[in-house]
Amino acid sequence: LFRIILNSMATLKEIDLKHRFVAQPEAWYSTEVFSTSIDRIKSIVVNFHEKPHFSFRLTKDEDLIKIDPFLDSMKIDKPLNKEHVIQFLLEFETKNFESRLKNDSAIQYIRVNKPVFTIELEDLLNEKRFIKLYKIPGEFQGQDLTNGILDATGKKLPFNIEKYWAFSSYSKDYVLTQHYVFGPVLLPYSYFFEGK
Repeated sequence: LFRIILNSMATLKEIDLKHRFVAQPEAWYSTEVFSTSIDRIKSIVVNFHEKPHFSFRLTKDEDLIKIDPFLDSMKIDKPLNKEHVIQFLLEFETKNFESRLKNDSAIQYIRVNKPVFTIELEDLLNEKRFIKLYKIPGEFQGQDLTNGILDATGKKLPFNIEKYWAFSSYSKDYVLTQHYVFGPVLLPYSYFFEGK
């Protein structure tokens, strides 16, 4: 038994923890934006600021789900596509941002510009959380922020299409987010109905 313990201790001596754990405190802070199970969701609002005809409010009362457009003229009188609605709601179980913004100029840019999307969730305890997403300019302070992606004609893109700058109400942080993460909930009002 003593030999086994000594062998175990010798093995532990060889483990180099500095390659497994980051020493920066901010790397340990939560990146959570939304973390709400379907049964705890009361309402969700998705506001497409540049395309208000896509915007909607989903309300849920026990098993009854209702989706209304921001614009009454866009009202669709068709049954909801249950599969689309459930998949949308499941997305809110885990939504995180990528990292906190440290660039003061980027934060100032967010403060003076309008968001392109706002996503707000209210739970059954009436707690509200939201995230406002802002387009990242293709060029900012002399740097190309498009990751070298060009449009179909070979021109530089005016905005980064893979990421957004954002403000998260839950952590009260200015952050960087991925379209890959938030794209699945940036769906137009018409998406939720049969035949669409």
